[in-house]
Amino acid sequence: MPYTGKQPSSQLPADYRQVFSRLKHALATIQANGWAPSDQTTQEDGPVATVDTITQFGHLYLKASAIFAWVRYQPQWHGFMAPMQRVLVEANVLLYPEPGFSWSALGRFVAFEVPARFWRDRYFHLAAAVICATSAFVAFWLVLGNFELAAVFMPGAIRDLKELDAYFFSPQARHEMLTYGRDAGLKVKTVFAVFLMQHNISVAIQCFLSGFVFGVPTVLMLAETGMMLGSLPALFFPTDVVALGAWLLPHGVPEVGAILLAGGGGLRIAYTMLNPGSVAEGAQDAGHLKPGAAIGLGVALQTVMRQLSGTVVVVAAMLVWAGFVESFVRQSTASDSVRYFLAIVSVVPIVALFTWGAVADDRLKRQQCERLT
Repeated sequence: MPYTGKQPSSQLPADYRQVFSRLKHALATIQANGWAPSDQTTQEDGPVATVDTITQFGHLYLKASAIFAWVRYQPQWHGFMAPMQRVLVEANVLLYPEPGFSWSALGRFVAFEVPARFWRDRYFHLAAAVICATSAFVAFWLVLGNFELAAVFMPGAIRDLKELDAYFFSPQARHEMLTYGRDAGLKVKTVFAVFLMQHNISVAIQCFLSGFVFGVPTVLMLAETGMMLGSLPALFFPTDVVALGAWLLPHGVPEVGAILLAGGGGLRIAYTMLNPGSVAEGAQDAGHLKPGAAIGLGVALQTVMRQLSGTVVVVAAMLVWAGFVESFVRQSTASDSVRYFLAIVSVVPIVALFTWGAVADDRLKRQQCERLT
């Protein structure tokens, strides 16, 4: 119980000192002898943890933690905080050790936790898609009414190449754009693919990490991507839209999909910045949050970055594939039907990821319920 004396002195109460003395003694004993109770010193495989031993130590740790929390609000006792905190940290590490690496744990993370994280964060990814799609729709109608606005929305590499009115508004110019690079050699296409992979991954990482500034740059990057996607079809509308789709979709599906997933991750980080307690949901299921751990901003960000680590790997893999397709397929003589088929095939893993994510999330929750009961 908290100390309730009317005139607290600068001396820590005796019962408080006794609790920490017992915890310190128990900690030293366990560190020296293992978890074996006092009447069990050894076995063939060494000391063995028992439920009673761990429970007793855990109760003592919780009691000491409550005392420490009370001491924090008593200025006259702040001099005792440092040694008390050292004991609590050592006890916490002993009670909740970090799991070591194992192939089974890695397999569980890849097969269940990564897909489940995509499903749990589906509303953030949906928000990223809505931002991008809305921007694309607005840009499409604006450029359709005034093609000069495309100069605002298109990437600088295209704007600097030629004037938009000369580059896009003739059948010959459009044909040159859609067939550009087909006669390039293997070395040139390989260098271009590596450049695309590096550039797109850096953009995705920026979109992801911008969540640490409350997601404002993330939203702007998603809107910029949407405006670029909307303005290009408007310039080809209505005559060459099918040819443009065959040129754009095979690499655009995985590339834009990866940006949306990175943007959803950035929005998740931004939400964590505003509401650190939100990471508690599902964190213990994956073993990322120790039972009873305090949810402060530092703990929350550390936890959410662990949760989203799989998202970063998936996004990078998608962009590697997109870079390969953009260099070797877009700049090839493949027919439009083959290109559209490849675009459809690229959608399947994304749909499968979220579909399996729902199943994996349900399975993890069931396992957690079974452990608790």
